[in-house]
Amino acid sequence: MKTKGKIRLLSLSMLILLSIILIGCSKPTQEETQNQSNTVTDKEGNVYKTVTIGTQVWMNENLKVTVLNDGTNIPNVKDNTAWADLHTLGYCWYNNDLANRDSNGGLYNWYTVNTGKLCPTGWHVPTDDEWTVLTTHLGGESVAGGKLKEIGTAHWNSPNKGATNESGFTALPAGYCGYDQIGANFNHFVELGKTAIWWSSSFYLDTIEDMFWVYIRGITFDQNGVVSSDHLPSMGFSVRCLKGAVSQALTAPIVTIPWVTNFTSTTATVESNIVFDGGSSVIARGVCWSNSSLPTIGNNKTTDGTGIGIFTSSITGLSPNTSYNVRAYATNSSGTAYGSQTSFTTKINDDVSFSSQIIPIFTSKCVACHKTGGQSPNLSVTNAFNSLISMNLVNKTTFTSSKIYIEANPTNTTVHSWKKYTIDEAALVLKWIQQGAKNN
Repeated sequence: MKTKGKIRLLSLSMLILLSIILIGCSKPTQEETQNQSNTVTDKEGNVYKTVTIGTQVWMNENLKVTVLNDGTNIPNVKDNTAWADLHTLGYCWYNNDLANRDSNGGLYNWYTVNTGKLCPTGWHVPTDDEWTVLTTHLGGESVAGGKLKEIGTAHWNSPNKGATNESGFTALPAGYCGYDQIGANFNHFVELGKTAIWWSSSFYLDTIEDMFWVYIRGITFDQNGVVSSDHLPSMGFSVRCLKGAVSQALTAPIVTIPWVTNFTSTTATVESNIVFDGGSSVIARGVCWSNSSLPTIGNNKTTDGTGIGIFTSSITGLSPNTSYNVRAYATNSSGTAYGSQTSFTTKINDDVSFSSQIIPIFTSKCVACHKTGGQSPNLSVTNAFNSLISMNLVNKTTFTSSKIYIEANPTNTTVHSWKKYTIDEAALVLKWIQQGAKNN
């Protein structure tokens, strides 16, 4: 009996051991699998660690990809001027030094962010509200910075105030590409070791200043808070991706107010800027104008290519001394959008007319002396104009050498002793020649 008891006891122990082994080998849930992997891979094969903070899953590294998730190449823009004028895709490494790639990641302009294809598939650039969810979970913006920053001074300048990295976000001071803190100079690379700034995907148009702004988040070495602000889309900031696919809602483009750079009595030159394509390619753009307020493409318009960015329009056929209203427009698959209206008044027409201003001078000064057989010369507009040209009386290169000007000039005492122009008439003849001696 004792032997049987031992066998029963051994059998019970074996069953307990077997149950533990089976439980330990059971298939993990999907959530357990994701938590065990804790990585995500971008289109180029770069692998990023991830971290769960509250209800959100973040990369805990800055993005360093150089292609969109559809394979489109992102240009590496190294020149200051080229970057400042850029309204298309672009990225760079801090100081254009590839050694900054792995630790700090890339610096991207917002036009790249706005494609919606910068992060790996199934991830996205966080909205302004999603950044707020993060900082709220960490106790608010006044203390969240320290909880996000990597500890120590291996990357951050001293004192790296308040850094605990208790969130696991591991924020690094990658600096940025763009204007300095004063906003007056485009210095390209600034604040490495001092500042971390990340894009959001949220933006707005300031209709008072007619400026386009994108929301950002920033942390500095000497503060333990998070700065919520906005900046120009041309800046180069870091990107942290957030898990979860989002579909970008298509909207009409965003167009700023045009500015009239030059105008005459009948023409105008206008520059405009399309700052956002609305998530769909801009297929038509230009300016429209009218004497009435808020002109549309149903009024007069130019057609000036496609895409976003600054473009120039030439308006012709205007009336002298007339007020016009002008707006820029842009069309995508969602419709046509207009910028704010600006107004200008064309100049008074100062073109000298050959038929109504020059011919009367010739009639009063020339007819009496240039009769042939008692017959007055034919001073019809066409005949008079053709005679001046065929007899080389007009010099369109050296205006004051024109015979039609110098021979009857009141200051000329050696030639043409008969009737001369008055001072005003001579000035008018010279102005007509300077304007091209047109048969108008």
